[in-house]
Amino acid sequence: MGRLQDSPPLTRFVVEKNKRTATGVKAKLFQPHQGKVSVFRTNTWPHERIKECGLTVVRKRGKKLHGWAILATHAVPERPSGLSVEYDNTPPGHANITGWPNEPEELLYWQAKLAEHSEPVWLPQPLA
Repeated sequence: MGRLQDSPPLTRFVVEKNKRTATGVKAKLFQPHQGKVSVFRTNTWPHERIKECGLTVVRKRGKKLHGWAILATHAVPERPSGLSVEYDNTPPGHANITGWPNEPEELLYWQAKLAEHSEPVWLPQPLA
């Protein structure tokens, strides 16, 4: 388990079009579910492998893959109690961002910070 900013870039799949903007992703893309945000360590993966991984994820959820956000984790400042990345590699490359605050304002702040430091990759058409 490492500090968020010490981690390699991470990928968060966009499975709902309401989580994107014209130039980026919305903060709610990083809404924790049961205290976790699921991501993948894909920094050495080619574009096609990332897309195939995303398709596997969306098919399990009955959603469509709109694209993904590459999170520049080194750009995220550390917060006192610390967000962290827990690598479980199930499936390969998988990790969870944990350590989210309970206070709504602070939670939204960190979601927005992650969105701000993410670079979107949009598919021409959503894929299922």
